[in-house]
Formats: sequence, C-alpha cells, structure tokens
Amino acid sequence: MRMTKFEWSQITRGPKKPLLMLGNPPREGVIDANRVDTSPDVKDELAGISDVAFARLREFEMLPYSETQIIEGDQYFVGSLASILGLDIDGLKNASGVELPLDDVGPDVTALTTAIARARATDARLTLAEVEAGKFVFYVVVVQDSEGVDIAFVRKTTGLKVATANKFFMRFADKMAKLEDPIFRIDYHFDFAVRGDDVAIWNVDNFLALFGDQDALKKAVPSFVQELNSNLGIQLSESTMTSMKDAGDHGSRFAQQIRRVSRLSYLREIEQASLASYLEDVSAIGHGIRVEGGEVHVPDEAIGSFLHLLEQRLWKGHFDGTVRRAQAFAAM
Repeated sequence: MRMTKFEWSQITRGPKKPLLMLGNPPREGVIDANRVDTSPDVKDELAGISDVAFARLREFEMLPYSETQIIEGDQYFVGSLASILGLDIDGLKNASGVELPLDDVGPDVTALTTAIARARATDARLTLAEVEAGKFVFYVVVVQDSEGVDIAFVRKTTGLKVATANKFFMRFADKMAKLEDPIFRIDYHFDFAVRGDDVAIWNVDNFLALFGDQDALKKAVPSFVQELNSNLGIQLSESTMTSMKDAGDHGSRFAQQIRRVSRLSYLREIEQASLASYLEDVSAIGHGIRVEGGEVHVPDEAIGSFLHLLEQRLWKGHFDGTVRRAQAFAAM
C-alpha cells in the first residue's frame, strides 16, 4: 500500500477563510455534504481549530495506515484513499494477476472533493429549515493550504441538538431564556483530513464508518479470498475457501479482516512447516485446523482463529503457556 505522496509534516494553512459543511449519511456509496453560512466569529474559531489540526499534522509522527496497529496520542496514520479503501486496482492486480472488482469496494471517494468544489463555486447554502430537518452524520471544515489546495478536516457527529417534547435548551445572559434554534457542536479535534487522494487519520473507526461501504465490501470477499489463497505459501482447501467466503458474506468484521489479511506482505513466507509449527504452538485453543496433502483445512467455526493466526494475533504466553489473542498491536 502506498504510504502517501504528500508530506503532511510540511503543511501550513493559507490565507483563505475556512468554510463549514454538514454531511448527510452516504447513499449508495456516495458521500455528500453541503455548505452552511457561518458568522465572522465562527469563521475565526474554525480557523483556530484548523491551526491546531495543522500543528498536529506537522508535529506528530506519521505511520503507514493500519486497521490493527495502535496509535498513540502523538501519532496518526497516512495513506491514499484509493489503496486504503481497496481501489488501487493496478497495485493489487500486480500481486498475483487476479483481477478484483475493486470499483465496488468503497464509496465514490471523489464525491467529497466534488461537493467542496461545488460549495466554493456557487452561492448555495443550507437553509435553517434544511438544517433542522437534516440528519447530519459528519461535518467538514474546509481550509486551503499554502499551495491553495483544499484540505477537508472531517469529524463524525451525532447531528444537531434540538428541543423535543422531552427536553429543551436554555441560554443564560442576565437570565435564563429558552433557546429555540438547533444547537450544533464543533469539537477541537478531527477524525481525519483529506487532501485529494491523500488522507491523514486520527480515528480509524470513524473514518471507516463514513467511507466504508460494507455491502460493496462483502460483494468483493470472494475476490479477496482468491487473492489470499494466491499469495499464501500453502494452498487453502476448497471447503476452507467456501467457509471463508460465507463468513465474509455474513459479517462486516470478517469481510474487513479478509481484505486486510489478503494484503499482508509476508503471506508468501507462510509455508507448510512454519504454519504447522504455529498451529501446534496454539493448539490449546482446540482450533481443529489441519495441514494435510499440501493444503490447509479449516473448520467453519475456526475461520476467525485462522484469520487471527495469519495476522499473528495469537500467541502462547512464555511463562504460563496460556494462548492469548491481541485485539491490536503496536510495532516495536
């Protein structure tokens, strides 16, 4: 996976005032957001929190994108939207010659850029009625860098706070007064930043929740399983491949993990002897996985364990012999 072609650590904000956009739930894989008017003092606040984000990009440590590695408070992931979301067609075809239907794996990643361009080119703004009726799931603060390129800082949100039959809001000046208008909260930290095809990510879960098209991902599982089998140093049995495809079709987490495992750089190094040794080392969990006739045979109920094993998430404690599973890891 390409780490990034853009040097986030050198980024600085340009002079243009920021704009605020509210984003709707993705529909059929398309992300859409619309501009909302902001007062001068809000623009100043948006510029301030953008400066904080720019400082974090310059000062924090960049790491290649990973869905399993833990990032500390002074780190962030970088990569390209195309490769992270499975749209890097040439890169994956070259791995084994298997052509994957990667156009169906994620949303139209150009939609956000298109929405920003539209917002800059027109006077269209969300009305109060549209804001009150909207079900916004993210917001975008758009600023330009010193090269005049738009940077979209994105944050997942639960939408606006509005008065209902069960609650209302008040503001205090000289006395408490009922607040009729909807309340919108802006946080001082973002989930990720997008510059063209490049992305910097602080919150992986929120990034995938907004950009990951789970239905399309499941449709691509058979191709990911084929890719995994082609790259692995030992063949999977037909029944194992069928079970893996079924698991991915019935669960988004399995689908994500199968996609992730199919891209592991060391799959070719996993051969019969090394795999058999690893299986023996964690045999206490009763996985039932066998290596016979040059193939790996995995029972339906052990597909999850096998995927964890390929990601090297399973290990036996050196002192007590207990087999453990890592939810995530940090490379040393």
